[in-house]
Amino acid sequence: MRKTIVIVGASGYIGSNVMEQLKEEYDIIALSRSTKNKEDETHITWRTCDLFSYEQTREACEGVDYAMFLVHSMIPNGGLTQATF
Repeated sequence: MRKTIVIVGASGYIGSNVMEQLKEEYDIIALSRSTKNKEDETHITWRTCDLFSYEQTREACEGVDYAMFLVHSMIPNGGLTQATF
């Protein structure tokens, strides 16, 4: 039985490359702030999620076996200001 992995930040450079490597072995839920120009494909389901919303994040991760968090906090408008480049 295939396990399901959620990849938070799937539309980024690292996330998209990780997803390509894992899609043959896992069903992937790909989370991103925006799924504009993203289409579901075999073993990949795109979901929009605001990570600052506990409820949206919880719902987006339902039925997941593993999670991979690939979102950095260095975008000034991201609301997470504890880090800098």
